[in-house]
Amino acid sequence: MSSPPVRLSTLLVLALLFTAPATSEVTFWRDQLSEIPLPAPPENEADPALRAAFDALTRQRLPEAIGSFEQYFARGGNTAYARASFARALFQAGRRAEALEQAEAAVVLAPGEANYALLRSEILHQSGNDAAAIDYLRSAVFAYNADPSLEFQLAELLYTAEQYEEARFHYMQTIFYADRGGSSASSFKSVAYLRVGRVFLRDGNLEEAGRFYDLYVGENPYGFQARFIRAVHVNIPLGRYERARSDLEQLARAPESELGEQGIPYRQVLYYLNQMRFVFRSVDLQASLALAAQAPEGLAPLERAIGHATRQEDQEAVRLLTSILRADRLDFVAWRVLFFVLARSGEPEIRARALYEATDHALGNARFEIARDFLEALDGLKDTNPDVSISRTALAEARVRLYEGLGQYNRAALSIALAEQSAQSEGLGQNAELANALRLLRASIFSRESVGRLESARRACAGILGASGDQAARSYWVCGHVEMAAGDGDAALAHFNAGIEQAPNSPLGYFYRALAHEARRDRESMFGGLEQALEHDSGLAPALNYYGYELSQENRDLDRALDMIRRAVEQDFINGHYLDSLGWVYFLKQDLPRAEYFLQAASMLLRDAGEEEPVVLDHLGDVQRALGRELDARRSYDQALRLLGERLASGNSRPERLVHLDRELRESLRAKISELN
Repeated sequence: MSSPPVRLSTLLVLALLFTAPATSEVTFWRDQLSEIPLPAPPENEADPALRAAFDALTRQRLPEAIGSFEQYFARGGNTAYARASFARALFQAGRRAEALEQAEAAVVLAPGEANYALLRSEILHQSGNDAAAIDYLRSAVFAYNADPSLEFQLAELLYTAEQYEEARFHYMQTIFYADRGGSSASSFKSVAYLRVGRVFLRDGNLEEAGRFYDLYVGENPYGFQARFIRAVHVNIPLGRYERARSDLEQLARAPESELGEQGIPYRQVLYYLNQMRFVFRSVDLQASLALAAQAPEGLAPLERAIGHATRQEDQEAVRLLTSILRADRLDFVAWRVLFFVLARSGEPEIRARALYEATDHALGNARFEIARDFLEALDGLKDTNPDVSISRTALAEARVRLYEGLGQYNRAALSIALAEQSAQSEGLGQNAELANALRLLRASIFSRESVGRLESARRACAGILGASGDQAARSYWVCGHVEMAAGDGDAALAHFNAGIEQAPNSPLGYFYRALAHEARRDRESMFGGLEQALEHDSGLAPALNYYGYELSQENRDLDRALDMIRRAVEQDFINGHYLDSLGWVYFLKQDLPRAEYFLQAASMLLRDAGEEEPVVLDHLGDVQRALGRELDARRSYDQALRLLGERLASGNSRPERLVHLDRELRESLRAKISELN
């Protein structure tokens, strides 16, 4: 059985982003000056100005703290811990150059105290001068020989600067020197194991990566994220299936909520665990089939399909597997066996048709990661066997649906143009079914705010409404979304009602109708529609997220809201909108570290997808402000205000209701920034 490829993009998201702030894990970067431990002033400190300065700094009254420090120094006071604390106060007040001068003074006054060197390098880093921070730390690690905290900080900066070989050296130095230190040094060593494993994994050296993940898991048995990476990205590609299965079975026994908090969807654990069980079960499958030869129909369909696959009876295996997946779209073992069969088939035409059917089925059931695997295999097959009957137009259309499902709307819009060009070049321009399918995709994607081609979307809708067959319900739903984007809630509601008549058992129709009620400011009907959607599918992720977020907007039933949103995140843990909802609920529940963590993740993911959202940055700024980090909060608010200005000035056609909300958010941001000045 072929092993799944190591996807570095997925790995880095898991390894760097979704390490939840729990006691068994350490976040990637120390991003608060206040986290650097400095010597406290003596308990019997007699100087009243210095006592007042520390008290004001503790309470985040920065102008008062700065004034008291200045009084202390004016009277001749000159201690390293006072200079370092003054540096913190100045930096948080935005006076970076003065903060750096005070940190340098602390280093001069206490040349043997490594934490003052850490403070100086951190000010350089947070001022955006990583090159200077790296140069300073390179000299500091020699001046403060055998200090693991400096080695670790230098390694982290080097890694972010993509200087991986030198970063690995200093992570190794961290481990070496930490063995000589106390309990605080051992925490650096533990995290350094994880980092070195990450560097080796990035370089493709799975053997060495596995060795360091082993060391980390040995010291952190509840480090579920590291255990998951070790199983999926090290042991499975190396063929160490027994070790992978052991890790996955332990993860499957862990509380589902704890896995979700560390960024590991429980379904993914079950997916890979089922894959491992298939590997071991297939070893003696021939013997079990021989025993059941008298009554083969007595075997479960999946067992029969595996039997056909084992005997190289690929067409029969594909037939059985696709019938299984029509009945249960979440049968992870069936998906992987199907992919295994299709990847090895020797008949290009059979293989191409089966791959296309599997791609279409995966897209239709929102299994976008699996659909991407199938589509990549199909693209490669078409390149090497151009005579297979699957057209380039069909491939382009599938790619549009994939990008739409992944939320990459600008890429989807480009792919529509390619699909239409392919249709003309392949003589399919007069194919009515294909033309309707492309119009449907055009309407769906062009109405997205990031694409901003609403009139084109409406023209596409005019050509597809009233279609019959499988596309009828989706046509009404897509055109309902177009009217939502145009600000016509009544027209959208009519379309969604018509779609429900075509597909009364589809939970999506009820979810879409709930959105239309919200657009019409009928919140009671909105909540009723969400309840209907969840009655039809209790695990419908968009409805769970929307319901939970709307409860949080009313600041009620927060425990229920949190449960709903976490269930949505577990299904799609790289959805920035879901993570924003999760972070916001944690903020309302006053769990500020988790709130900041998930909101930072949401902001990063949406930015990388080209869908950056001002309200997420507003949420992040509120959390940073509550944590006392006013400079970071100001930075988030400024960025949100910039994005809002660009959106309001873009001229894109948007519903007046949304424009009004943007204007309200702009005024709120201006007020918050004014309060911080």
